[in-house]
Amino acid sequence: MARINFAGIIEEHEIKKYQSNDLKCEKIKISNDKENIQVKAIPIAILLVAMCNIILFVKIFKFSLIINPIFILIGVLIGGLLLFIHELLHAIVYPKKAIVTIGFVKPISFVALGPYPMSKIRFIIMCLLPLILGIIPLVLFVLFNDSILCNIMFGMMCIGIISPYPDIYNVLKVINVPMGKKVLFDADNLVYIND
Repeated sequence: MARINFAGIIEEHEIKKYQSNDLKCEKIKISNDKENIQVKAIPIAILLVAMCNIILFVKIFKFSLIINPIFILIGVLIGGLLLFIHELLHAIVYPKKAIVTIGFVKPISFVALGPYPMSKIRFIIMCLLPLILGIIPLVLFVLFNDSILCNIMFGMMCIGIISPYPDIYNVLKVINVPMGKKVLFDADNLVYIND
């Protein structure tokens, strides 16, 4: 696991500082979507929202689940609190030599910043591991029929499955990187090392 640096509040302009490195090698830009990734990844978010709603409607009609917005809101709040854990899950995939800075960027975003090269597979795992925070509530939502538990799990599932949409976008960008290449964030760019 990487060494983790908790930075507290990180200003938007400081992100480049935490994601810059001094590697002396040729870096091939995969994407420079860092500033507007939230917008470019919206189609992924829409698909994830639709998937969560389909799962909910199947549960309502097949098992007569009673919707209680208060318990869904409680689940959403719990899911929101777990966003810090989401960033820790990114960090634990980085190699031991890496330093990953975790902080809060206004208005409502936690970040894990680590400009360390990883294999393509490791990078994909790093991006997708936080989905577990949505998959576990999804499994509980499907397996149990208790109305209160299902409502809470649905709220947690939505946050856990939808919040990684920019990470899924990064995975889609990295899929075409040649095998054997190292992938990393470099300032505002997603790059791979051409060695």
